[in-house]
Amino acid sequence: MIVFRRLRIGVSSIRGVCTAKRRANLGEMTEYLESQAVPDILNRPIEDNRLNHNIQLRLLPSLHPYIPTLHGITKYKTSMNGIRLIIRNFVLNERCKLHVVKVETILREEEGEAGRKKYNTVSDMDKIVVKWQSCREECEHLGPGDVTSRAKMGSYKAMGETAATKSKTPQSNNAASEVINYIVHPTSPVTEKLMSQHAKLVAEDKWKISRVLTGVFIFELNEDNSEIVVHTIDNVEMIDDEKEVETGAFAC
Repeated sequence: MIVFRRLRIGVSSIRGVCTAKRRANLGEMTEYLESQAVPDILNRPIEDNRLNHNIQLRLLPSLHPYIPTLHGITKYKTSMNGIRLIIRNFVLNERCKLHVVKVETILREEEGEAGRKKYNTVSDMDKIVVKWQSCREECEHLGPGDVTSRAKMGSYKAMGETAATKSKTPQSNNAASEVINYIVHPTSPVTEKLMSQHAKLVAEDKWKISRVLTGVFIFELNEDNSEIVVHTIDNVEMIDDEKEVETGAFAC
């Protein structure tokens, strides 16, 4: 009986240590993602030692559930690099960073079915949800007179809806587009042709586009919260504020 009681105390102590370590790792991971990884994710990748070898990348699962989930650290890093190239070359000024709007941690003990439905997740592990937005005009990260949409290869604006983009079938929707294919299978360099099928080059001498991206990252962690097992990019929206540039010419 005495031996049994000692064994129970030992197991309880180990469980307490594991829980404490898990909570400590969660706090450290949250701090890293909030202060370093997410703000700089358009310029540098998440540290390798924080990525699980079998990490999954899920792209816009709430809006486009037919986009395949990518598995493995090599595919994850390659596709994230493709996303960075597209955004910095065609969407946002290369100086832009992501500003953290809200951070929420979801503990496995507290989540329940309601939590899983709220954020479209796939595991029962602890999670870190980061809501973000890109720089607005006159942000400190931008240079004097910089425009948020002045990307490396010019300012592009999305074309209007076509019959293909209005279709609800996966075969004719954005999942079949060159851009999504590039992100899922990034095997060639980013080119103007890649974007010209879905966007048009804006005449910068006439129009100024103030552009802001918003979205959410959901990081699902491993057993002790030391690694990211699932990275979901969801609820991404692009807000364009198009203005005519004043030329300084005299009115007749």
